[in-house]
Amino acid sequence: MFAQICDKNCIANTTNSVNTTVAAVLAQSFVTVVGTQDSDNAKTSLRIIFPENISLNQETDFNPAHKIVLAYTVNDTEGYVVDPDKGVLGKLTVISLDKDKILLNGPFLVRQ
Repeated sequence: MFAQICDKNCIANTTNSVNTTVAAVLAQSFVTVVGTQDSDNAKTSLRIIFPENISLNQETDFNPAHKIVLAYTVNDTEGYVVDPDKGVLGKLTVISLDKDKILLNGPFLVRQ
């Protein structure tokens, strides 16, 4: 998983219980993706949620009201949600989505 949050690159590099750097699940018509980065003595976690019928190759705004969500933490006590109503903007482009293998490609960009 690669994301750019406020001009800082986040690349998942911490393995989880299934020995992968990113986990994804498809449930109740939504895709949930989770990745964690541990670098420079800081751990950043990202969670992206979007409908499984999202349009491919189309830039889409993160917006909790439309069930397209990016939530992230920058340490153990600081967490954020991309929400245009609060002045935090972000974009998601899903380039490909393999629902059988739960594989997806796409850039994720957040800016304030």
